[in-house]
Amino acid sequence: MNRLTLFLAALLSISLVLTGCKRCVQPDPIPEAEAEKRFETIESTFKNDLDGWSVIGDAADFRWNDTGGNPGGWISARDLAQGIVAYWVAPDKFLGDKSLAYGQTLAFDVFNNPATPRFSLGDKEADVIIKGGDLTLMYRFDPAAEPTSEWTSFSLDFHESDNWRTGANWANATATNKEEMLQVLSNLTELVIRAEYRQGAARTMGLDNVRITAASNSPA
Repeated sequence: MNRLTLFLAALLSISLVLTGCKRCVQPDPIPEAEAEKRFETIESTFKNDLDGWSVIGDAADFRWNDTGGNPGGWISARDLAQGIVAYWVAPDKFLGDKSLAYGQTLAFDVFNNPATPRFSLGDKEADVIIKGGDLTLMYRFDPAAEPTSEWTSFSLDFHESDNWRTGANWANATATNKEEMLQVLSNLTELVIRAEYRQGAARTMGLDNVRITAASNSPA
């Protein structure tokens, strides 16, 4: 092979590197429409019905209401004041593999009417409790949540923080780490939101606009 042939072969190799490999290391950007498909909002706005929600604890007269929410429809229950904290229980669409919700936000609106004095939570109680992967994570707002007779909005992140603890007893629970949060979110079997914040019976407890912003599990 003469020198000219070698020189031409070298030029061809350089050309391939500058063209083909450039596309390999700098892929075309994902179209905005495709990127948006990777994220979704799971929500209950209670426009038409209970949307699969239920209530546990000392509550009665659980119902859907078509007006009076924030705005429109909402769900309510009456506090029986039997010493057992009432919780709203999320339906199946909020459960399952929600690992892509890590770092995202849970938001909701609540009220307690009338706004009687607030009571303190016991060791086995929290503002939000999630379960999955054989773990229980508890979240408490700081400062303490105090919804009134008007709709009050709350939000929290599915991310390790001082507000999240791992364990079913707050006094003995440890600070939640990233691995524990992901373990629960990857197989979320229960999500409950505190319904009862005030002392006394015959109070109306309300819930509206529950949302989790999370990445979609479906391929783009």
